[in-house]
Amino acid sequence: MSLVQGFLVRIQRYLDRGVILTLPERKNTAALSQFVQGMFELMRFSEACFVSMAVYFDRLLSKKNSLINHLNMTRLIFISGIMAIKMQDDFSYKNSYFAQISGVPNHEINDLEKSFLQWIEFSLLINREEYDKYYSSLTNL
Repeated sequence: MSLVQGFLVRIQRYLDRGVILTLPERKNTAALSQFVQGMFELMRFSEACFVSMAVYFDRLLSKKNSLINHLNMTRLIFISGIMAIKMQDDFSYKNSYFAQISGVPNHEINDLEKSFLQWIEFSLLINREEYDKYYSSLTNL
């Protein structure tokens, strides 16, 4: 299974269990699937970035799960991805590039980034064991 598919299965499980608040008719992940696949391609995610994004999103869920709902889920996945790129890749684009490809205003990305870091308590380091666990869970669902 691809990392994208694994991540989407993981999100669907969160929706089904009510971990992410949603309206019943919004549980369809077709639009989310297109969003995540497009993000993976446009942001040129490496495998390490994608796995890190999943770790960061889970850290956010564990600390602020009442914050995440069907209205803001894509933005929170998006900012998780931006943080993953900034931590994992030798080269990272400026937030203005991410604003250009996403349609999210640059100032909102800046604000989301600050808030996200506070919400996860600046916990961006991922040890090898945790990385391997997430990689395995995303590819072997």
